[in-house]
Amino acid sequence: MAKQLPPDQQIKAIHEMMERSTRFLHISGMAGIIAGIIAIAASWIAVNSFAFQPDSYTYNYSAMGGNLWNIVYLGISTLVVSFGLGLILARRNAHKKGSPGWNPTARRMLAYFATPLLTGGSVIFLFWFPKISVY
Repeated sequence: MAKQLPPDQQIKAIHEMMERSTRFLHISGMAGIIAGIIAIAASWIAVNSFAFQPDSYTYNYSAMGGNLWNIVYLGISTLVVSFGLGLILARRNAHKKGSPGWNPTARRMLAYFATPLLTGGSVIFLFWFPKISVY
């Protein structure tokens, strides 16, 4: 049978457990807003500068600089800038609250974020090169 703690230590243990489980609330709403603005700007650049039309089956490669990789580079740079600014804002917010920004909860969130990102990237990579059979 488990050893019973005194009530004051039980409350302290509960408090520490709740604090650890909700510690990664350092991402501000501003980070989401900035990421959305960056994504909107990137889509505007893709449509207006590269003449990218995602609802058509044919693309005007000459309008895209003759290279579809421009869209890929734009997407990767959008991801890096959005994620980087979110990280900077999260660290700043954690510093203001006096808690570490890199803890087990943050690492778990990064793993949860990486899973769909890598899966989606893999699927896009498989369909990008038609010589690779996915069936």
